Amino acid sequence: MFRIFFFFFLTLPLHSEEVLHFYSSAPLSLEKNQLRDLYLGRILDVDKVTVRPVVLPTGASHKALLKEVVFKTASQFKRHWKKMLFTGKASPPAEFDSEKGVFELLRSKNEEKGIWFFCSFRKEKPDGVFEVEVGK
Repeated sequence: MFRIFFFFFLTLPLHSEEVLHFYSSAPLSLEKNQLRDLYLGRILDVDKVTVRPVVLPTGASHKALLKEVVFKTASQFKRHWKKMLFTGKASPPAEFDSEKGVFELLRSKNEEKGIWFFCSFRKEKPDGVFEVEVGK
């Protein structure tokens, strides 16, 4: 008689857990599903205020955003936005090459175009910006 044993392994990340932080140009409170919908262009405003996402096109925080908030791969995200642009439904998130440029935009408080927000692994809130309160 043969016995078969199954072993299950739990994989844990070997690196330290980094947490995404969201920063904005004005006080802002969002639910996690609203974050996803804003990044995908499904909604454009929250409580009658235009809210505009900003992304870095590459990097660890962008990959984490796509995985943990948007639930898409980078190629799926790009394809989604090509379709949205083609159909004229929405414009993609603004892109910057560096966090420095993003935080300058957030500090400028150019609210005629709405509230800008951005995700980062940066733990300390930079001067002149607000931390977004994210609910479930």
